[in-house]
Formats: sequence, C-alpha cells, structure tokens
Amino acid sequence: TDNPFLATNLTLLATFPLCGTATFAWMRRFTTGLPAFAAGFVFAFCYLRYATLWHFHLLGTFWMPLVLLSSERFFDRARPGDAAILGAVLSLQLLASYYLAYAVTILYLLYLPLAAWHWRAKLDRTRLLGWLLSCLVAASFFALASLPYFALRSEGLLPDYSEGAWRFDKGWPAGTAPGNLGWITLTIALLGALWPLRASSHARWVGITLFAGGILF
Repeated sequence: TDNPFLATNLTLLATFPLCGTATFAWMRRFTTGLPAFAAGFVFAFCYLRYATLWHFHLLGTFWMPLVLLSSERFFDRARPGDAAILGAVLSLQLLASYYLAYAVTILYLLYLPLAAWHWRAKLDRTRLLGWLLSCLVAASFFALASLPYFALRSEGLLPDYSEGAWRFDKGWPAGTAPGNLGWITLTIALLGALWPLRASSHARWVGITLFAGGILF
C-alpha cells in the first residue's frame, strides 16, 4: 500500500493472534483445548505487551513457542521437516531483535537440559546431528545479519547506553515485576504446576523452569 502507518499497525495487531495461536499449539501438545487456550490468551494479552507497544521490535515473540514445539516434535519423531522448521523459527526469532535473541537463547538453554533428559532414550546420532544443523543454520543467519551492526559499532557510530543500565539495587524495571503478569494468571499457573492431572512431569518441569528462569533473568 506504500502506507507505513497501515503496515505498522497491521503488523502490530497481527502479533497478538500470532502469539496466542503459537502458544496454543505449543500447549496443546501437553494438555487439552481449554487450558491451552488460556495459556495462549495470557501470552498474547499480558500486561507487558501493552506497556511496550512503542517498542515494536519486542512484540514478535510468537516464534518462541514454535521453537519449543518444533524441538519437541523433532526429538520425538526425528523427521527432517521438523528439523527444518526448528531452524526456520529459531532463525526468525533471533532476527527479530537483539533483545529477543537474548531472550530466546536463555529460554532455549533452560529448556534443553530438560528435553535431553526426557528424550534421552531416543537421542541417537540422527537427532543430535539434525538438531545441531538446525541451530547452526539459525546462528549463521544471525551472524550475517549482525555484521553491519558490528561494523558500525567498531567505527564508534553507535551510542553507548551503559551508563543508564538498570541495576538490581534500583528495584524492578517498569512493567517487568512478576505482579504485572496478573495475580489471577500467577494463581492459575501455580495451580497448573501443582494439579495432579493430565500434564506429564516433563511438561510440568518445563513450565516451572521457564517461569522461574524468566523471572530470575
């Protein structure tokens, strides 16, 4: 349309259903439709997304659940298509922004030990090489896209914000306190972690670890 305002607003609006749908697909692997829908709704419409609408590059988090889902599917079935999807969604999340690249890297490093333990009986050479190739493809795209940034940085053309960096002794940064997830959401998450129903121990520990790691980091 050659209209940057229309393009920006349509893309911004699209991130909400995309985040919800991706999270629903990830949760649907472990649980029934209603809890999966609730998880997708919370991820799509949590307070932090509204608090950072002007940080347009931080809204494209819908690749993160798909990184986890495609990893689970590949470790389970070892299909080349799942490895290709993993490489693609991981690449796209890394390329969304440096902030989200840090976030998905931390998320994935927290998830991988749990996945390795859960799928330990199936971790053969095919799975390990396929997973490694997917990660190398994503890392290569990210490295290539980073070259202009490092060139500008080496020439001193990028500002240095280190003086304004947030420190722990300043308290929670605006919009990132645990309470901003909503106390109803936190209560539901706690019940989901403790409730002895359908969720497997693998799903339960992934959820607890990612939640605790997210709050910590």
